[in-house]
Amino acid sequence: MKFIKTLLFLTCILGFTNTFALTPSANQNLNQDLMMTVDRFIIVLSQFSDSDYLTAYDFNGNKKWQNRFKTKILSWKYHPETDIILVFAKSRYLDDTYLICMDPKDGGFYWERP
Repeated sequence: MKFIKTLLFLTCILGFTNTFALTPSANQNLNQDLMMTVDRFIIVLSQFSDSDYLTAYDFNGNKKWQNRFKTKILSWKYHPETDIILVFAKSRYLDDTYLICMDPKDGGFYWERP
């Protein structure tokens, strides 16, 4: 009986340890989509410590455009009815937030509001 209790205890401990091993680190943001398709483009979000990039590729892998953001992109979404990309970003050094409206075809900015 003692052997069964010990075996059950070790199984629980190992399962508990594996649960922590699968927990994402603080640097990973699983709620943020890192890629989306827009019409005939694939748009990829690349996040680095000093800047973020949005890069668009066609389905043959050719780069169409790339934008560098000095702000940290918190969320972004394609709005198909108006054919725009909305980007919500936060300053890396201050508490300012920005809403940015972009053209998905050429990466140009329509407007940016703090």
